[in-house]
Amino acid sequence: MQKNELISKVSELIIDSDVAILKMTPNNKSEKITLKLWRKFIENQSATLILIERNFLAEALTVHRLSIEHLFNIFAIKKDKGYLDCFLSSAESGLSKAIKTLNADFEKTPPQIDKERISALSDQAKDIGSKEIKELGYSIYNASQKSEISHLYNNLYRVISISHAHSTYLSLISEIKEEEIIITLENMRDFLQMILLLQDCPQTP
Repeated sequence: MQKNELISKVSELIIDSDVAILKMTPNNKSEKITLKLWRKFIENQSATLILIERNFLAEALTVHRLSIEHLFNIFAIKKDKGYLDCFLSSAESGLSKAIKTLNADFEKTPPQIDKERISALSDQAKDIGSKEIKELGYSIYNASQKSEISHLYNNLYRVISISHAHSTYLSLISEIKEEEIIITLENMRDFLQMILLLQDCPQTP
């Protein structure tokens, strides 16, 4: 397919996905989280498409990379019943570390924010300090290895990370060719089709 045809097809699939989401009724926590990830994934596809159409190509690939992370997490939750706990614990652990670090910095150098917010943050830090948050080894790499799309981690995700998604010298000299955009649009088409099929697949018991 040509570029314009792919753009049209991806646009149609985004609309189909939006319609499919409206018809879904999550029955448990796993399905609720998956649905939220799916919404994020579709938003990323829409943003990537707009950026490509406006010729912001590096930005399009960076957002596309984020959509792949959502894809890894969606498949991992579907394929591995125990993965959801790992996914949720990573958020709690990350938030805990961030709040503790910010609180420690604020104690050394008072920031230019109101005292009420500083006090609230301090209370949160103390509350978190009294809880034991267990880290279950979450990483996007581990998520990617949970399903049949594991090959995308090195073949696509890492390539975008190295060449476009970070402020590095390599990102400055990496030229984005028309062929790469065609491949990106083909991937977007295939990913959206996979997600539409996945909604009908039962979760691993």
